[in-house]
Amino acid sequence: MKTVHIDSYLKYADGTNITPCVVKAIEELKANGGGTLVFDKKTYFFKESGSVKHVCNVSNNSHGEKSVIFPIINASDITIDGGGATFLFSGGIFPVAGDGSKNVTVQNFNIAYDRPFHTEGLVVANNDDEDYFDIAIDEKKYPVHIRGDRFIAYSENYEAHPDIGFLVTEFDIKRKAMAIGHDYFCLRSGKPDENSDEFFKNNYFIPERLENGNIRIHMPNRTQPYVGSVMTFQNEGRMNCGLFFNRCENVTLRNINIFECAGMGVVMQRTRNILLDKVDVRLRREDEEGYDADRCVSITADATHFVNCMGSFEMKDCELMNMLDDGTNIHGVYTLFEKRLASDKLLVNYPNNNIAAYNEGEAVYFVEQSIMKRTFEAVITSVEFVDYKHDILTFDRPLPEYIGKGFAIENHTAMPESVHLHGCKTGNNRPRGFLITTRGKVLIENNTFCNPSCGIEMAADANFWYESGPADDVEIRNNKFIACGHLWNGNAIEIVPSVPGGEEKFHDKVCIHHNEFISGHKAVLGAHRVKHLSYYDNVYTHTDEYPSYGERALVTVENCNIDKMSY
Repeated sequence: MKTVHIDSYLKYADGTNITPCVVKAIEELKANGGGTLVFDKKTYFFKESGSVKHVCNVSNNSHGEKSVIFPIINASDITIDGGGATFLFSGGIFPVAGDGSKNVTVQNFNIAYDRPFHTEGLVVANNDDEDYFDIAIDEKKYPVHIRGDRFIAYSENYEAHPDIGFLVTEFDIKRKAMAIGHDYFCLRSGKPDENSDEFFKNNYFIPERLENGNIRIHMPNRTQPYVGSVMTFQNEGRMNCGLFFNRCENVTLRNINIFECAGMGVVMQRTRNILLDKVDVRLRREDEEGYDADRCVSITADATHFVNCMGSFEMKDCELMNMLDDGTNIHGVYTLFEKRLASDKLLVNYPNNNIAAYNEGEAVYFVEQSIMKRTFEAVITSVEFVDYKHDILTFDRPLPEYIGKGFAIENHTAMPESVHLHGCKTGNNRPRGFLITTRGKVLIENNTFCNPSCGIEMAADANFWYESGPADDVEIRNNKFIACGHLWNGNAIEIVPSVPGGEEKFHDKVCIHHNEFISGHKAVLGAHRVKHLSYYDNVYTHTDEYPSYGERALVTVENCNIDKMSY
């Protein structure tokens, strides 16, 4: 395979912008049947000019045409080797997108942006009686406008959308983790009116620029943050993730640091055979360029996210820290019954936008949403794309008349055969660590969890996030859980579908052994509707370093069959 150096393409550069150089190099590698594009260990600058426009329908992120810098589209045997470089992106552009490709390796670089997609400010005063607090923002790092009653982040090449819901999170600057006891969630900037979303009529803040340059945040009917905390504002929606792969095969990501992006760090969907090796989402370290001793947040959404992926999946030695959502989420998609077109044909709805979750020949279950119960199985014989919310599915047999509104469809074929998560660390984020709702054998071992909510969650939800499905065989061993579960009064490990009270068992086999739990409250395990549950040879250590939330049960089990239980 051919190896080319980016220097050979610098004649295509637009000033310091080397986006056209990368696009040209990848075009030539594709034309030659594959190869490797290499860089030196230095900083390279990328702007939107010269990028490739490609429609990326990204699960749990914004859909549509994106400006892609590294377009690995319908390609084979492509390697991008950054050589330790920092790729610095300007504005809201999409770094890497793979679609319909196979045998792809992306490695050895940092992803950074000229302005983070969040804003941080030190709380210098508060007033609970008058519902406000004052923050000092270093606007060289986080430039913002106060335009009327709107809080708007910007940079030289970018301005945030002012009408989104801001994920507002308070951090303890010493711990670089969520402040304990305060949770603000999603607030909109600006005073609501009669046309506002019902949720935001009660969840908003109003910014005001003070004469000394600080910003006063009026936050009605809420406990104000602690003086000395850092308040963080996600000031952009999930616009562009860091690395995205759709319907690809044999994808390896190795030695990549993601310091900023406007969405999730890594998203893969309907991709087969995946390896993440030392892929970090984190703050810069003291010896790295751009280190900021005061910074608390890395990226603004999940570190990694995998939807209806297949084959083998391995994540090893990854550090997933300080993001504003979960460490990883491995799941499928529930679509909803919308209309019966024939006895064997349905119009189905994607509640979170169409990611083309089905192929011909794949088997699905029909799930009664109210109790999360599988009721009928069929095989897809044809899939017709309708729009970004709908597909038409035809099946190999007539569907029972009872299937109608209130039923979801779960693709249980397009799921991993094996998942191995090991040697990773996740935490100092908001809120959880690993979310596992997938069939196949799952092994979670030798990881460290320091998440404010649960470290591991096995849920499945056909009523809100629409993430399928039951876990078949999960083993959790030799992990360390540190102060997990203090947010939302949870447990370090939560095993519960979105409808915990259903009579039938939901998850199949879960075995938890030889783990260490350290916290100021017990609350190690909460389990509901598990067919085969084992919990043994685990160690709980109480410490006063983390607060207690009253007397909590070490293990809470409801409607489970116990194979082995000792504690």
